[in-house]
Amino acid sequence: MIIDKNQLLRTKKEIREEIWTKMTQKKVGAFPFPLYGRISNFLRANDAAQRLFSLQIWENAQYVKINPDSPQRWVRQRALEEGKILYMAVPRLRSLKCFIRIQVPPQLAKKASSIRGAFKMGESLHPRAMRPIELVIMGSVAVNSYGERIGKGGGYGDLELALAHKFHVLSPDTPIVTTVHDLQVTTERFRLTPHDALLDYIATPTKMIRCEEHSQKNLKIFWEALSSEQIKKMPILNELQKLS
Repeated sequence: MIIDKNQLLRTKKEIREEIWTKMTQKKVGAFPFPLYGRISNFLRANDAAQRLFSLQIWENAQYVKINPDSPQRWVRQRALEEGKILYMAVPRLRSLKCFIRIQVPPQLAKKASSIRGAFKMGESLHPRAMRPIELVIMGSVAVNSYGERIGKGGGYGDLELALAHKFHVLSPDTPIVTTVHDLQVTTERFRLTPHDALLDYIATPTKMIRCEEHSQKNLKIFWEALSSEQIKKMPILNELQKLS
């Protein structure tokens, strides 16, 4: 009898709950609280960001996509201070122009790095109006050295990358990095689905982890994993479905 290895692994929900509980008990979380149900902010998030800034791929990138969550605000601010062009996705992809392009003078970087500031100072774009993304920074709840990542459970982070790839502004070779607390790094393997993005680097407050070599990232849109209700709520998916 052949046993599916995924049957032997814990569910993503179980791992999320354990990480959120562990971070809460160890008091390593930071505002906003509670940590549950989100890409949790953590103490020394700036130290994790500093390790990311030491990478050559950060130095080389001019167009970067960064998630809008609290622990990555340090990364967004630094990107804008350095004159990089920052792309963020519209929450839940609820607009046809589902990405925001932010480029501001360095003195406005702190303000523009907040979610409110980004939407106030940024420009809404359809994916076809974007330039090729050279580096992706994602938020995570749990990660391992194999490059496997668990987000907060909505699936939007992976879908954003798939959309960027569909419009030829993201390559499977584009580096993907996350910044997390050390408690969020585990040796446990995760139950992966075909649309899960794989990481190249993990930056924590104490170390930089180069993820193990993995096969080419699969950045396709997996329509079978999307309900008709989800597609209906995302205009960009409606557009693509009509064109296919």
